[in-house]
Amino acid sequence: MQRSVYILIMLLFVGNYAAWGNPVNFASTRYGLTFRSHTVNQDERTSLDLSPEESFNLKSGFSMSFDLKLFEANLTYGYVFRIILDEISSFDLVTNLNTEKLNYVLSESGRILKNCEFQCNKDSVTDRWMKIRIDVDENGIRCMVDSTMKIISHQLEGFENVKISFGKNRYSVFYTTDVPPIAIRDLRLYNNEGELIHYWRMQQHNRDEVFDLIGGKRAVVENGIWDIDDHVKWKHCISIPFSEKNVQIACDKEDGIIFIASDKYIYKYNIKSDQIEKMEVKKGQPYKAGGSQLIYDRVKHRLISYSILNDSLIFFNFNNGEWPNHPTEKLAVIQQHNRFVDPVTNTLVVFGGYGNHTYNAELAIHDLDGCKWKIDTISSLLSPRYLSSIGNMGNGKFLLMGGYGSVSGKQEEFPKNLHDLYLIDYRNLSCQKLTEFPVEGPIVYSNSMVIDSLNNNFYTLKFFNDRFHSFLSLFSVDLRTFERKSFADSIPYNFLDSESFCDIFLNKSTNNLCSILLQEKESGFYSVDVYSLSYPPLNWTDILQDKYLDNEVDSKRFVYLLLAGIGVCLILLLTFFFRSKKKVSNITTSNLSDKNTIGLINRKQFSAIYLLGGLQIFDSNGNDITQKFTPVIRQMFLFILLNFIQNGKGITSERLDETFWSGMDKDSASNNRNVNIRKLRLLLKEIGDITLKNEKSYWLLDIGGEVFIDYATIISLLLEDKLSSNFDSRRFAKILELASQGILLPNMITDWIDHYKSEYSGKIINFLLEKSKTVEVQRDLVSMQKIADVVLLHDDIDEEAIRLKCIALYKLGQKGLSKSRFEKFRSDYHHLLNEYPPFTYEELIKKL
Repeated sequence: MQRSVYILIMLLFVGNYAAWGNPVNFASTRYGLTFRSHTVNQDERTSLDLSPEESFNLKSGFSMSFDLKLFEANLTYGYVFRIILDEISSFDLVTNLNTEKLNYVLSESGRILKNCEFQCNKDSVTDRWMKIRIDVDENGIRCMVDSTMKIISHQLEGFENVKISFGKNRYSVFYTTDVPPIAIRDLRLYNNEGELIHYWRMQQHNRDEVFDLIGGKRAVVENGIWDIDDHVKWKHCISIPFSEKNVQIACDKEDGIIFIASDKYIYKYNIKSDQIEKMEVKKGQPYKAGGSQLIYDRVKHRLISYSILNDSLIFFNFNNGEWPNHPTEKLAVIQQHNRFVDPVTNTLVVFGGYGNHTYNAELAIHDLDGCKWKIDTISSLLSPRYLSSIGNMGNGKFLLMGGYGSVSGKQEEFPKNLHDLYLIDYRNLSCQKLTEFPVEGPIVYSNSMVIDSLNNNFYTLKFFNDRFHSFLSLFSVDLRTFERKSFADSIPYNFLDSESFCDIFLNKSTNNLCSILLQEKESGFYSVDVYSLSYPPLNWTDILQDKYLDNEVDSKRFVYLLLAGIGVCLILLLTFFFRSKKKVSNITTSNLSDKNTIGLINRKQFSAIYLLGGLQIFDSNGNDITQKFTPVIRQMFLFILLNFIQNGKGITSERLDETFWSGMDKDSASNNRNVNIRKLRLLLKEIGDITLKNEKSYWLLDIGGEVFIDYATIISLLLEDKLSSNFDSRRFAKILELASQGILLPNMITDWIDHYKSEYSGKIINFLLEKSKTVEVQRDLVSMQKIADVVLLHDDIDEEAIRLKCIALYKLGQKGLSKSRFEKFRSDYHHLLNEYPPFTYEELIKKL
């Protein structure tokens, strides 16, 4: 027994040190706080207040350093920082990139004491990080910009009352709204002895606050843009409309250039510069059958169209805008096939596809300077398929993941989703099955994957292929353990089999993941959409900051050792109980819903829209503006919002008129609609980064990352969970906390909203009852009780929920409450159904 306790103690220490030594790796992430400047009004500009609760007491002096980046804009004047000393004096750093100046300005009681100017060449400083440092003591102020230093002499005494702010501030006579277009990071504050006392990295953060990594001091941020958020949320770069289907797409991964070939034009989109060029095709066209595609040969800078049915590759001539003539094609049987170019061997590799009710497992190879396809089949080694994901591993090998197909290749012979991973050598046609993933449902994948050979994993996109309105979700696979990791943000995707297409690549010029979508937006109208995500990708939970967990190494060591010590005490207590021959249940009262939820479950009151438990809307200043929404505007807003969240699509004016003004003639309905939309737009502006737009006669919402919507959040989390095969305690906790707020819009009773309510209730009930069967939840009586409470909110006579509720209460020692809760359920059940439930309380607890 003593040896067992010793081993447990050692494992606990090792586990804690392992957890301490393996946090999320932020080394390669972008970070910093970017300031909203003159492009927005004063209320929307950025401020950073380092002393929101109390002033700094810095005694006889201090130093401050940080990295500063200046951005080009029409208006660039403003305050980088303002330091207020004893409510009398101020010391400012003012910048104006357009006049190529940085000024340190010292003033007292409104009088300018010193103005120290640094010249900065616009071309050399724009969009790069500069080092800024000041050393303040009773003898003077040393001001540094990069390696240049100047000294300001002064007669200031004592620094016991110091306030520090960046950008906009509202301090009495020192207030300013002049904010330059800048970004800052790695903000450090030292005492007069040079000891680092505060460090705001500007990396992990919460919505409107960031904590220093030394002592957890809170700084308040208003209207800030966190650069690290670009690693979490996909950015929509461009949408290019087309009236023809199956335009062909190729990309230059090195420079981040996307080529699109239509019948009449060649489009060239530069992701980094966000510029698009359109070149008219004077003659010819690319191969146009469903199995044709486009590739870019970076070695010789050639745009190549190919067809598996024709040996000749055709090259677009950028000089005269012509495609060469080529034979007429038939419909190829390799629609939605996979392809890549091996740059080492200058070879085009094509695999799989679909056509004529047949799935394909052919491997086609074509030298880019050759004149003939080499085609082999490997259907004896793996199931024919399409909608797979492919990635070049080098040395003639590639990875192939999943897809949809059948063993025989015939569509009528039980096709299904495939969840396997193969390593294939196209030179000798060998095929090694690496793993079979757990079944996730009707999941297929983007055409390509991004392989990270340094970290031995890959990234790809997955989506449901059993519906038109689908979502692309990013995930990674560890090639050592084959564990999968999902990332929270998703991209709306209209999947229409061979008339749609999605791909992903790593843009090496910007180090961003780029997703390309070809999809039908309306009947007969298509678009190519490009999205970008900073690499490596992160989850929202990775970037949320807890002041108690992000201290420097010594603080971390202390926390983990303290936890280890507590663990040792618990083990010793358990040992005592074992020796007393008392049974210890493996069911605990630790609450999964409280685990890892710091900064997540607090009800936000800035730029927030709550639908669960009742409608409540907060503006960007934290004011409750729900009552400003008249009944008509409220219903119209929710009608558009709920449809957008569920379907990702807009609402036509005709449908709005039919729903809300059906008794009016067309002109009256149109006038009423326009008046209410104008009022709604003004109210949305008060909320923050949410706007109502009309695109191609559809009304839809553009919702920025600053606006929190509880219903949208929980729907996204439910989808994320559905796409994941692993139990994620943090995600479960967030869903349970949100669901506990109440049912969807309980006080709104109208016909059009009923199906949203019933669909949400069905989703949340199914999710919670499914999770209640997992080992993780069954060990947590408090979470079981919460699950029952939420389900009973939606259905107060749900039999499984009352079982969970009564059993949890009974095991928690609340036996009287358990019995009385069952009696209430029994009464409600009889009142509604005129019969009693098919089990008694005694039968329920008898099984325990």
